[in-house]
This record gives sequence, C-alpha cells and structure tokens, in this order.
Amino acid sequence: MNQNPLVTVALDPHDDQSLVFTGEADPRLTERRVRAVRDALVAAGVAPERIQTGPLGERQPLCRQPTATCQEANRRVEVLVGIPRVTAERH
Repeated sequence: MNQNPLVTVALDPHDDQSLVFTGEADPRLTERRVRAVRDALVAAGVAPERIQTGPLGERQPLCRQPTATCQEANRRVEVLVGIPRVTAERH
C-alpha cells in the first residue's frame, strides 16, 4: 500500500444473520469492528483518506446454518484492496 499511492481499501462490514433477522443487531458493535480494522491500517501507515467504509450491517452471509460457528463467521469485516479505475479525465 505504501509503495503505490493509487491503492485504496474498502472495509465492508457484515453482521451475524441471526441478529439481523431478529432486529437485535447492534450497529455499535459493527462500527467498533470496522473502526478497529481502520485503526490497524492507519497504524500500519495507510493514509486515512485511502480507506472507505461500506454501509454497516451488510446482509451477505458466508454461512446460513444456525450454528455458533456459522454465526461467528458472518460477523466480519471484509477488506477489499484495489486500484481505482483510470478515467478519461485522468489522462
């Protein structure tokens, strides 16, 4: 990341599906998860303006089984690393 200033990071948070469906999802917990990942990236030298966060509580489960292991896997923050598309205006 530090070698290529065009690289950006998007943080995509996800909730435990069992909590989302019951309406008990805690957006503060999801926000703390995202903030922890963002803070770790900044501490590693990534400029804060290169980090974007998605909407809290995205509903894209990795697992749909009603088990504790499955629910734990759904409580996550996905880190998407990429280079923005070059547009005609940049040339």
